[in-house]
Amino acid sequence: MRRADQRSGREVEGSGIGTVERNIKVRSLGVRSSEKRKGESRIPIKNSEHRTHYSELSISKVMDLKERLNRLTSISKPPPAPPSPLVGEGEGGGDLRQRIDRLLEPKKVYRKREIIPVEQLVRGEIISTPDGEAFRISEYYPPDFRYGEMSLSEILNIPTYPAHLLTQDERLKELDFQKALFLDTETTGLSGGTGTFAFMVGLGFFERDGFSILQFFMRDYSEEKASLSLINELLKSFQFLITFNGKQYDIPLLETRFILNRTTSKIREMPNFDLLYPSRKIWKGAYENCRLVTLESQLLGMERGDDVPSEWIPQLYFEYVQTGNAQRITPVFYHNRMDILTMVALAGRIHLVYHDPLVARPRRGIEHLALRRLFW
Repeated sequence: MRRADQRSGREVEGSGIGTVERNIKVRSLGVRSSEKRKGESRIPIKNSEHRTHYSELSISKVMDLKERLNRLTSISKPPPAPPSPLVGEGEGGGDLRQRIDRLLEPKKVYRKREIIPVEQLVRGEIISTPDGEAFRISEYYPPDFRYGEMSLSEILNIPTYPAHLLTQDERLKELDFQKALFLDTETTGLSGGTGTFAFMVGLGFFERDGFSILQFFMRDYSEEKASLSLINELLKSFQFLITFNGKQYDIPLLETRFILNRTTSKIREMPNFDLLYPSRKIWKGAYENCRLVTLESQLLGMERGDDVPSEWIPQLYFEYVQTGNAQRITPVFYHNRMDILTMVALAGRIHLVYHDPLVARPRRGIEHLALRRLFW
């Protein structure tokens, strides 16, 4: 049988079935039936038996492919669900009754976190500065206020000349409690560095009619520069600093915060009477350690009330900043004030031991040994 190629106009030999088969085979190899590639030849089909067998195989493969496509494209419908049992009928009745009971239960009402600003819980004042707002708390103690074995007026009258002998700092020869600023900070961490903030700075000082403590609290990180500017102005009114481990921690930390806020401060140049080092010289080995809270309870005989542990303070401040609820941060104000009052009492005790040991009545022999090391 001859037929004309529609594209080339040539005649092609072979029966109709054989021609279709050959065209299918050529197309499956990526070659059009009318265009032979160079060097390729069609597979000859010798007789009709071969052609018939080949066509049957091709048709069977096509049928198998159709069946598989039909199975893949057919949408299988899920079997119908059995009717749900009525309440009290069969085993499913109990489950249905429980579901109905759960639907009828009153829904729980979740209240939003309550926001309580610190101004509602702590008596303070908001001060406006060119650098923004700052929050300050003021506490006053009369001269007869007693914390430890001496009143504030008695501590103020103790000579302070042993300070330079205990610290080897000649600048402290002229130390006067009325010209000194007691400083203590509460921070967001103990590691220091540029990522640590002093969110509360407590400053205590003697006045003519008593002792005052000013606490500068950062309600938000944006208030740091305003607080530091007020602290810097207060530092200019005093000649000395009295701290507890401030030489290694508080002073370098505040100096870093001043630098980062582009504020010039003299805090590093001020003579600092650090109470930690004379405390170690006198009472090292006499008590469990020379931490401020240990000396407060075992040396001065004072116990705090509802105080918060120092290691909790950073987390309490982070919680306050995130939630805006100041209920758990308020004990930190008390903690900071007690630290400053303990430093005042400890400074008085140190100078009394060296100035008049008979009046001080050393409680342990180690205090006599410390006096001997100092004067002999």
